[in-house]
Amino acid sequence: MHKTRLSRIAVALAVCLLMTFALGAISAHADDWGSGPKTLTVTAGDEIKEDIATAGVVVDVYKIADATRDSMYLKYNYDLISPFLSDEIVAAMEAGKWADLADEAAKVVKATIDSGGESTLVHFHGELDETMSLASATDEGDGVYLVLPHGATEDTCSLIAKSKTYVYTFSPSIIALPTKDAVDEEGHINSAVGNWIPDAEIVLKASRELRFGTLQIDKHVTDFAGEPATFVFHVVDTETGGDIYDNYASVYYDGGDSHSTTLTQIPGGLQLTITEVYAGARFEADGSTTASTTIVSGETVTVSFNNKRNGSGKGGHGIENHFEYGADGDWHWTATPADSAEAA
Repeated sequence: MHKTRLSRIAVALAVCLLMTFALGAISAHADDWGSGPKTLTVTAGDEIKEDIATAGVVVDVYKIADATRDSMYLKYNYDLISPFLSDEIVAAMEAGKWADLADEAAKVVKATIDSGGESTLVHFHGELDETMSLASATDEGDGVYLVLPHGATEDTCSLIAKSKTYVYTFSPSIIALPTKDAVDEEGHINSAVGNWIPDAEIVLKASRELRFGTLQIDKHVTDFAGEPATFVFHVVDTETGGDIYDNYASVYYDGGDSHSTTLTQIPGGLQLTITEVYAGARFEADGSTTASTTIVSGETVTVSFNNKRNGSGKGGHGIENHFEYGADGDWHWTATPADSAEAA
């Protein structure tokens, strides 16, 4: 494997490698030099752990540089390995811009995979288990590693994972193995402080956006006699009885096999109870007046209600109160006539 010696870069990296994530504090003697298997543990932050457990997150870790000991200065020198020898990566290392280094290294991984050369990369792969932890002895020895979290069904370099409720977007990160058990307030390694240790921990952090789905309510009517009818439904989240989601919808029926209405921008994963609260004076339920469903992000789920004539001959009108979840994170309410014709 082709390598290049970067002595000036090695000194800078050993003295002030910026770690963007929390590191495990596992003690070791200085003369051990972090000997033994190199173990990287990846966990999810508490703020996303519960939901991200449904996102099927996997972690790919790529080695981008070998590390050799410098006993005189009790530090490590780092040699980039192929194919991570681009001018952009060298420049990022020389400047100590580790976020840029991670981004550029991720680009190299993507380009290599796209060209069918993934077998030339030194990497290991693991799934976050039910405790949201991945512990893997790399068997690849001392070095600098690129960490790429993503969903199991997403591309390796997408840095995206999807749960029922959220889309998570991660950032690539850089970690050195071995690392130090002492860092300064800004997360820099100081070669004069603390011990070199073989084990490191990364806490995954990600931005997230709500995923939305659509509810369709179908209305079937038997014995229709040509008299239009409005049917009103109350839609609430099952868990809180409306604290999360509380909305009304109406279906105007004027003949045919069925008519329907849709509610959009409903948070994915939300369990809903839909109750028919108004069927007019001419119709009665032909079956249950309540249905339950779970919203699936990016899809439309459907519930159906059936009615039949009761022979009363009475009429009525319908008004629809509509609540829509907006991009600003608030609910917006409008009240409009459900239709322009007399309802029954």
